[in-house]
Amino acid sequence: MVVPGFMEDRLTALSASTLLTHAPDVPSRPVEGKGVLINLDSGHYFSLNETGQFIWARLNGEQDLGAIAAEVAAEYEVNPEEALDDTLALAIELLREGLVDVIRAE
Repeated sequence: MVVPGFMEDRLTALSASTLLTHAPDVPSRPVEGKGVLINLDSGHYFSLNETGQFIWARLNGEQDLGAIAAEVAAEYEVNPEEALDDTLALAIELLREGLVDVIRAE
């Protein structure tokens, strides 16, 4: 179930316990080593680097952002706090672009 009424001013309230999933009808395709997401409603494209693609693949409504960040830290051998900061930053951008839906926000 998607949390209704998630307002723009609450984007920064995303946390490690936030659970996101891909928005319906958001196709993603690899293009020249990058991931490309398309918001079919707005027609806007969003490009993901390798790490962004790694995170996108895990935004399936089953893992919270903290668990995804822990996987990023392990996969790319980065500091866990840095991985969480980067994961949250991408999540905010994806939410602003209408590419993900919030299932749980605490």
